[in-house]
Amino acid sequence: MTSTEMIGDYIDVLVNQKVIKIGRSANMIWIWFEKNDGVKSTIWCLHIQSTFRILNLKREEIIVGSSDIYHPSKRMENADDFDWEQQGNNLFDEKSKNWLEKNIGISVKKILINLWGDLRIIFSNNDILEVYIDNSTKYAECWRLFEKEKKNKKHLVITGG
Repeated sequence: MTSTEMIGDYIDVLVNQKVIKIGRSANMIWIWFEKNDGVKSTIWCLHIQSTFRILNLKREEIIVGSSDIYHPSKRMENADDFDWEQQGNNLFDEKSKNWLEKNIGISVKKILINLWGDLRIIFSNNDILEVYIDNSTKYAECWRLFEKEKKNKKHLVITGG
């Protein structure tokens, strides 16, 4: 089994899980997925620290992208006071919130990963999250997947190297 196949087996846990939260801490994006089997609820977290975008192919639209963090929200009256780190100030905060509110109950339909670790998640509404490995060093984290409540369980960490 190749490393790509092993990673694929690990991330397949997200298939059929609902997206319940999306946000950021500084410029690290996080998405929470919930699997509820009727007895127990499990939260999986995807942390993204590289180039990403959510797109809709049917509308030929990029819904939100990684660089939106550094642009002021459309609601900001005075862009001269723009501080991208303040929650709610930037375009990512605005667009990701709107996307999730419009797609309540959205779940993961399919996951693809390539040799370099680029990730593609196809959602139940056919929107797509694409995460790109954007560096060449094994020391720079690009994305990570882990189970929220399992402190001792290993994280899947993808780097450029």
